[in-house]
Amino acid sequence: EETNKPITSLSKINPYEDLLKTLPGKVEEIIKLGSTQNIDFETELRDTINSRFEKIHIQLDEEAKFFVDSVIENLPKGDKSMNVPEQDSNQSTKDKIKELMSNLESMIDIASANEDIINYVKDSPYTKLLKIDHKEDKFAFKSVSIKGSKLFGKKGAEATWDDKLAKRKGRGVISEEGKVITLNSSSCWNFFATKEKYSDGCHVFNIKVENLTSDQHFYVGLVNNSKELFSNNGCMCCQNPNSWYYDRLGDIAIDNKLKQGKIETKQRRNFTATVEIDIDNKTVCFSEEDEKTKTFPIQGKEFRFLVGSCNECKAKVTIQD
Repeated sequence: EETNKPITSLSKINPYEDLLKTLPGKVEEIIKLGSTQNIDFETELRDTINSRFEKIHIQLDEEAKFFVDSVIENLPKGDKSMNVPEQDSNQSTKDKIKELMSNLESMIDIASANEDIINYVKDSPYTKLLKIDHKEDKFAFKSVSIKGSKLFGKKGAEATWDDKLAKRKGRGVISEEGKVITLNSSSCWNFFATKEKYSDGCHVFNIKVENLTSDQHFYVGLVNNSKELFSNNGCMCCQNPNSWYYDRLGDIAIDNKLKQGKIETKQRRNFTATVEIDIDNKTVCFSEEDEKTKTFPIQGKEFRFLVGSCNECKAKVTIQD
């Protein structure tokens, strides 16, 4: 009988009755407090993001000014007014026409370069125009070349010699913080490349070669990421894919094809040389002393500058800024 009596008080079986009665109010209070905190968090988040983007805009404005000034400075220049031959000049009519045509061609080149850079900036995606400088932790404009003329970018690539390649069989010794390599090779497959790899923009590789003792098989150039530099094959005296370089006879090899061009070397033992790449437009050109080649097409995603040799070779090669 006792067990069949109805339960008249919750407290007799639930000691938390008072707490249960107050929960709805507590929950409402907590929700209200959380809502207020969310509003404060949202305000702080917006202020933080706006402040960060304001700094980005200021930094981009500074970089844009630097970019514009550099491009304008490097655009082809010409006289403000055309030098039209005077009627009383002693020049013949033929010479006057030649001079006039020369002035016209110069003006066309200037106008064409101006139009090209405007279209480049206007039509290029942001990823082609901008990069993040991880060392400086800021945005920066990428290097730009128009028709082989560098309008914006570093004078020289940040480059050092790869110590692992140099140490193979004692063929090279690196010094002066990676900028100088002393070669002492006596066999084939000698590849001395930069440690750095380049994947976008324009880069100029300047070297000074001193006291070179080699036959014609000393090479200056460029390879892409598909070229295996540690293997004992693919010597540069033979047809060589994924490589662009020239030898001491001045013969230029382009991606598995020998003798695709010529540069005057005079087989100098002491000289300066330059390899310039425009990765975005996929071109390379070579210079030695005062002579510069035309541009040649390249292919690949990453590139390294290098010198190489076959047979016996001794030299000091310095990467210049």
